[in-house]
Amino acid sequence: MMRQWVKAVSSLAVVLLASGQAWAASPSFSSYLARANAAQATANSCQDARAQLKTAADEAGYAINDRQTVSASAEGMTAVVSSIAGFEQVPASGFINGADMGFMYWDAQESEIPSGYYLLNVQANAEDIHVGEYGGTVRFMDLSGNIVASLPATIQTWSLDVPEDLPFPETTVSLMITRPPREFYRVVTTHSFRCPNGSVIIYQVVSGGYG
Repeated sequence: MMRQWVKAVSSLAVVLLASGQAWAASPSFSSYLARANAAQATANSCQDARAQLKTAADEAGYAINDRQTVSASAEGMTAVVSSIAGFEQVPASGFINGADMGFMYWDAQESEIPSGYYLLNVQANAEDIHVGEYGGTVRFMDLSGNIVASLPATIQTWSLDVPEDLPFPETTVSLMITRPPREFYRVVTTHSFRCPNGSVIIYQVVSGGYG
């Protein structure tokens, strides 16, 4: 009886092993594993990028809202961005002399902006600032304080004064990647900073298609 029981268990183990091998070899399961591994690799990469941005910001002396750090990538382009802590207390009038709003790592092939870390500073003319939508400028400043690029920005202000009770605690950042119709060699990254100080700042960075 004991030999029969051991034989039955051995036979079951062989069946389960064979079934497991067949399952692992099936196209759907292999595809699932590939997607899972890719998703894990992407998650690890994003975590590494966020950690590296935080380290670079600390070394440069800038406090960032690292919980709001976002990243985006496309063929030949990588962006990692976070908001500057304290920008939440800057009123719209602070844009006149320029206000530091973000810290960024940028790397893109065929871009007018060299690869590297940048402090993002938003500026608007005094006569343009009002409740509503108006134009401004986002300046890319390298870690030596040089202005490397100045990009047009759209500013949407709903409060000229910083609300006494902030509607949310930290400036949030979003990135969106698009390709213009019939210009697939270009990559347009739209950056949006939504700040509880009463303003949203939106600008775009283009890579590809130069030369």
